Amino acid sequence: MLLDDIIAILRDGKGSLTDALLKTKVLLHQIGRKELAIWVTNELSGYPDDQPGSVPPYRVVGMQVHGHVTNMAWQMSDSILPILHLPKKRQQELTECLFTESIASIEAITPKSGQLRRPLPAEFGATIKKVLTPGTHVVSAWCELNMIQVENIIIQVRSRPLDFVLELKDAVGDTSEKELSQKAATVDTGSIVPYGHLQHWRRDYCGR
Repeated sequence: MLLDDIIAILRDGKGSLTDALLKTKVLLHQIGRKELAIWVTNELSGYPDDQPGSVPPYRVVGMQVHGHVTNMAWQMSDSILPILHLPKKRQQELTECLFTESIASIEAITPKSGQLRRPLPAEFGATIKKVLTPGTHVVSAWCELNMIQVENIIIQVRSRPLDFVLELKDAVGDTSEKELSQKAATVDTGSIVPYGHLQHWRRDYCGR
């Protein structure tokens, strides 16, 4: 049964998440829940860049601004830079990154990539220099992404359909495929769709 196949793949941490999502998409069409398949499609192919409001909150990843700082007496190759003097909008751009990539692309960069960085333009140093000790220069600057939150995207995308199909399995039992759609209507969709009303999130430029 398709339900059992999906559960088996998602329970196995090494199972293909892409394969599980494709099977979940087929299942959602079979039970007449095509509206939920939109989430699956977005996770498989990536979220539209021009529709940031469609991106779920778990794909908003935190960042921290770092830099190579020097003066006449010393240098620090990796120092956290102050940004509280910057406008709130700019602070948000420097501390949040919206991941719209496909789940396969995200799996490919974690954990093999180590720390992910988003380079900042050379002129950014001038906006920081004014609040540093006189004579201090910012040689280069970058944003470091929170890798735990990046990995959490994969966990969320694996656990949500698993919760949904487990609830569906409990609800339908050994029901025939003809009755599957009717009984599936009793299952809460919140376990697979992470938001009821699409929230609008500020789009961050993630270095692409």
